[in-house]
Amino acid sequence: MLVGVGLAVVTTAIDDALGHDAELPFTLAMSSNAATWLLSTVAGAMITTVGVVFSLTVVSLQLASDQFSPRVMRSFIRDRLSQRVIGLLVATFFYCVLVLPNVSGETTDPAPRVSLTAAVVLTLITVIGILSHLDHLAHGLQVGNVARGISAEGARVAAKLGTVPPGLSAVDPADFHEVPDDALRIVSPFNGWVTQVDARHLFKSIPSGTRVRMETRVGAYIHSGEPLLRVWPVPKQKPKKLAEAVEISAMRAMLQDTDFAIRQLVDIGLRALSSNDPTTAIEVILRLGSLLRTVLTTPLAPEALQDGEDRVLIQP
Repeated sequence: MLVGVGLAVVTTAIDDALGHDAELPFTLAMSSNAATWLLSTVAGAMITTVGVVFSLTVVSLQLASDQFSPRVMRSFIRDRLSQRVIGLLVATFFYCVLVLPNVSGETTDPAPRVSLTAAVVLTLITVIGILSHLDHLAHGLQVGNVARGISAEGARVAAKLGTVPPGLSAVDPADFHEVPDDALRIVSPFNGWVTQVDARHLFKSIPSGTRVRMETRVGAYIHSGEPLLRVWPVPKQKPKKLAEAVEISAMRAMLQDTDFAIRQLVDIGLRALSSNDPTTAIEVILRLGSLLRTVLTTPLAPEALQDGEDRVLIQP
């Protein structure tokens, strides 16, 4: 939307500066009457197509939920191409609507060339985007592509977890096994899924020489008020932003949770078996095997991380 508004402002300013009757190369020339008809038609078509694309997206979400698993919907909801196409449609609509007042009411007057040419180019780009979206949607609903995407994303998460973040080092968690009885307990502020832990943000929230142990793991569901972190020695001032380093979301995500990829593949396989579709189940099992092979051959995530100021994070 903002792109359409900004482009309309820029092209209108250029036309006002050069004049509507200026002879410019690679621009379209037509009467104001034809330009008004063209912009009105494009604007109406764009807003109608937005509804169609949105309906197709909703139908794809329903099919993904029914055919695969409700947990697979996350991949379709965050699909970048669908978001860009809808944004492009809305931007084209706003552009045409904002350019229309700059067209003269006299039918024989020349139309603003730059604005009109930009409208045609934007329309062609939008049409190409719609066709790409339809092709992407058709391929995205194939179970093989869904299983491949989940397996590949899970493998990337597993590989990333096996590396030590820059500036930190892996240490032996046995050296910090004993937790003092007077250790500060940080509880979960609300209910939800533990989706990821930002070690850098956590270390910035505590003084040097502090130890922090997670009382839960990434991928677990935690209730409000349950123990989230244990901190010792107890800081003089309670670290208010310490709990923010642990992201708790209403929906489970695969940011640092390889188990969630396995869960999704298992759900698809069970759904296939329940609907008497052994071919799909076999394909999912093969993809699950590829993911498990990656997980088993990738180094485990370090259980304890230490930074240069002797701050330590112990994870289960």
